[in-house]
This record gives sequence, structure tokens and C-alpha cells, in this order.
Amino acid sequence: MAELTPRQRLFVAEYLKDLNAKHAAVRTGYSGKSRANGNGLMANEAARAEIERALAPRLAEMETSAEWVLVAIADIAFGDVRDVFDDEGALKAPSEWNERTAASVVGLEIGTSAKGKGGGGACGEDQAGGPVAGAGYAGAASLAL
Repeated sequence: MAELTPRQRLFVAEYLKDLNAKHAAVRTGYSGKSRANGNGLMANEAARAEIERALAPRLAEMETSAEWVLVAIADIAFGDVRDVFDDEGALKAPSEWNERTAASVVGLEIGTSAKGKGGGGACGEDQAGGPVAGAGYAGAASLAL
């Protein structure tokens, strides 16, 4: 296989920017009719081999990215809300969720509210709205999948 000339090397570098042979030829300094040389340079065995060699890592990375996206979509699509609860129906800690379950959860809001003891009145709050010592609290969770 023939060696690339400096101008052909420049064409290869320019082609790798946008994968457009005509634009690469223009940026490399070809003008007028010779702009069609972009296609001719793409037919050059040495230039084509260099382009393929340079593109191989990009293509491998794109395949990995595409595969990752498909796995992530499957995790979201096939997540099961039952996986966030234990056998008694209590919400598991997020650290106990598997990857698929964690990926399928869009949001989690946890709050507490005061539970009054006995009948009516303070409902576990003092006059300033703060909790009263000894009052029970109930947890509430809102889960979006």
C-alpha cells in the first residue's frame, strides 16, 4: 500500500472532523473542480485505510454507548415497584434496591407527620408548631416509577 502524502494526511485529519469528504477537500486546500477530489481521496486505498483505523475506536465507543442506553431503557421499562418493598410492605432503604429497581425510580419523597396521642388538641405540636416530646411520628413515602 502506498504511503500518504502530507496533503493526503491533512485530508484524512479534516475528514475525521465531520466525515464529509467534500468539506474536508475544501479545508485541505483543494479548490474548484478538484473539490470533487474528496470522493477520489476516499477511494485512495491508503487514505481509506487510515480513516478506518482512526474511526475504529469511535465506532467501538458508540456501540458501547448504544448498548448501555438499551440496558438502561430495559431497566426502566421492566422495573417492578414490588422490589422497593420488603415482605411486610415497608419501604426498603435505597441502598437495598438492585440496579434495575434503582434505575426505574424517578423520584422518592419521604416525609414525617406528627401523630397525636389521645383525643384531639395538640396533635403532637406545641404552640410554636414544634414537636412535643413523647409524641409519636408516622412516616409517609411517595414513590414515582
